[in-house]
Amino acid sequence: VLRPGGEQGAAEAPDGPDAHTWGTGLAWLRLGMSERLREACIAYLAARQVEGTSLLMQQMVKGTLADVLIDHLEIEGVLEELTEGPDGDRVLERLQQQITRADRTLLRLLGAHGFTADGPGPTAHASELLADVYRGEAT
Repeated sequence: VLRPGGEQGAAEAPDGPDAHTWGTGLAWLRLGMSERLREACIAYLAARQVEGTSLLMQQMVKGTLADVLIDHLEIEGVLEELTEGPDGDRVLERLQQQITRADRTLLRLLGAHGFTADGPGPTAHASELLADVYRGEAT
C-alpha cells in the first residue's frame, strides 16, 4: 500500500503538522465523492417510476435525501472551520464516520443498482476504504 507520501509500506497518516492537513484533505475528497453519489442517486431515482410517479416524489425518499443533504452541508461547514489539535482530530474522525453513514444511506436508496459492478457502490466502498486505510492513530 502506498503511503500518502508515495513510499511503500504500511499505510498510515503522516505525523506532525501535516497530519491535520492530510486528514482534512481526505475528508474534503470523501465529501466530494459523497456529494457526487448523492447527485447520481437523485438522477437515478428521478428516472425510476412507481405507479406513474417519480421515486423522488415519494415522501420517505425525499426525507432521506434531505437528511443526507443536511449531513453534507454540516460536514462542509465543520470542515471550513476545523482547527488543528486533538479536538480537531476527534472532529475529523466523526466527520469520516458521518460521510460513511451518508454514503451507505444513499446506496440503500439505490437498491440493487447501488451494488452492481457498474453502479456507484464500488466508488462509495473505495471512499470508505480510504478513510479506513489512512486513518491516524486514535487519541
